[in-house]
Amino acid sequence: YILLCAPWADFVASQAPEEPGPEPEEAPPAAPRPPVPEDLCAVSVHLFGPGQDIVVGIEGAINYPERAGQRWEANEDRVLRYNRDVDRLCQSDGWKYDAKGIGQDLHRQLVDTQSQVSRALSVSVGRVRRPKNLHISFKVERKLLRLPLELICDDEDWLALKHPLSKYITGLPFMRRPFSPSLWRDRELRVLLVASNVSGTITVSGQEGWLSPIPGADAELEELRAFFEGLAGDGPMSLQLQVLGTDEATYERVSEELQSGRHHLLHYCGHGFFDAVRPEKSCLFFWDAGPGSAKRQMTASELKLLIQDSDLRFAYFSCCEGAAQAGAA
Repeated sequence: YILLCAPWADFVASQAPEEPGPEPEEAPPAAPRPPVPEDLCAVSVHLFGPGQDIVVGIEGAINYPERAGQRWEANEDRVLRYNRDVDRLCQSDGWKYDAKGIGQDLHRQLVDTQSQVSRALSVSVGRVRRPKNLHISFKVERKLLRLPLELICDDEDWLALKHPLSKYITGLPFMRRPFSPSLWRDRELRVLLVASNVSGTITVSGQEGWLSPIPGADAELEELRAFFEGLAGDGPMSLQLQVLGTDEATYERVSEELQSGRHHLLHYCGHGFFDAVRPEKSCLFFWDAGPGSAKRQMTASELKLLIQDSDLRFAYFSCCEGAAQAGAA
């Protein structure tokens, strides 16, 4: 998630909305916003279906029109193999070593053996003064969306820890434009951060369970608050930040914020439940009227209704099974 947001400070050239104030002659001059760095480079790698060439291009400080590379057999079996390898990480004591092995294999397949991709990255790395000024995006068809491209790793480290890295799905119609830096060049970015440290006995899908306390949810929220406030104060962007800690994040308050439709980005940290038989019953957990009150579930079907007419472009669920999906999906 941070990989997607980290570049805002340098990449987005937005103007803050005018605020009503005193007469013009009494208003202090607005502080100039820092210019967008001249060395910004955005490398895009397009992965298509089986039997098609990889296409790579560079925008920004380097003019490198999109061009085809070598063919990469991105078949369904290969995607499933990578997914099985990632699933096994959860049961492995050496998960970090194994994850790096998966990432290095992806790097061999998509960079080392792809001369156009390798050249585009090498040229861009040599052009930027700071690693965060090189943005890497993978554009994939839906059938390849589950490739763990976030783990891609060279001989030194994961690319995502050196450069802002993102993954986009292509070939599908969208009701809204995808979450992209270009959206915020002339408008305000509105962010909703929610923490929900709900604990105690619960009944979900007819079964009784227990939610352990997770004070780390509010700690995560404070780290994100500092991160976004730092972006707003250190770069050319306009930001509106709404932060709801556990004490404030009741079911009704969160529902109201989501239904308002004004937020572009949602980050939730708390408990989550995934129902593989009835995915629409999957849910997040909130207090009804503050800590210690009754516990309420916000199901996936409720969440869909709350945000269907909103400006929301990106949601991240920092919780158990937050990225799970049913087989049919």
